[in-house]
Amino acid sequence: MTGISFMHLNSQFNVDIILDKLSQLNISKSPGPDGFHPRVLYELRYELCLPLHLLFTTSYNTGKLPADWRSANIIAMYKKGNKKEPVNYRPVSLTSVVCKIMEAVIRDVIVETFIDKGFFSDYQYGFMKGRSTVLQLLKIMDEWTFNLDWGVQIDVIYTDFEKAFDKVPHQGLISKLKAYNFNSELLRWIQDFLCNRKRQVVVCGNYSDWYRVQSGIPQGSILGPFLFLIYINDLTSVTQDTECRIYLYADDAKIYRKKYN
Repeated sequence: MTGISFMHLNSQFNVDIILDKLSQLNISKSPGPDGFHPRVLYELRYELCLPLHLLFTTSYNTGKLPADWRSANIIAMYKKGNKKEPVNYRPVSLTSVVCKIMEAVIRDVIVETFIDKGFFSDYQYGFMKGRSTVLQLLKIMDEWTFNLDWGVQIDVIYTDFEKAFDKVPHQGLISKLKAYNFNSELLRWIQDFLCNRKRQVVVCGNYSDWYRVQSGIPQGSILGPFLFLIYINDLTSVTQDTECRIYLYADDAKIYRKKYN
């Protein structure tokens, strides 16, 4: 595989880019365990862009993240149905907003490089700008309609990996990143970002004990979804042939095969 380089990623932590990220913050969002509220970061963005530049540069060069950046508060978000039933709530992970700003800078560089190199699978439609479930559906329906018009039978399997983000092994993901020749500084930073994480449950102002996260992509993060895409990026390449195709939206997969009567 042709390698990619992020040797100049450090230059992306300049004050102008950080200021732009701060200016795009959603001030209605909740803070993470570090307590830095998005509104405070937004209102003080001109004063904070230089200190954050120094902080992000140091974190990247040393490959170390503050402990608060690797922590998360888990809250329950009501979905539907009986409010007394726990199954009707969705867990939401609140992480450090400051860390999310640094993640956003790193994500932009990774995604831009992958797109320029053509590394992302054409059959992946999740978390990608310009792609959506609707676009995927139109593409699939066009292929199915074409084959059905020619009398070809289509057999389809729909799959959904249960808790896929939580089950990604850290070393397996790091191995995938090494296969793309991520430079050592970025690998070291991502490894610290993934490992030694902890989280606690928050209900009505009451906090559970902290517990360690042994595997998985950090929920509630900016970089996490794209690390997951990289982890499963080669799935489509090993399952495609002229008669069988797989389309992905993150971990949701549609696998179909043409069957000639």
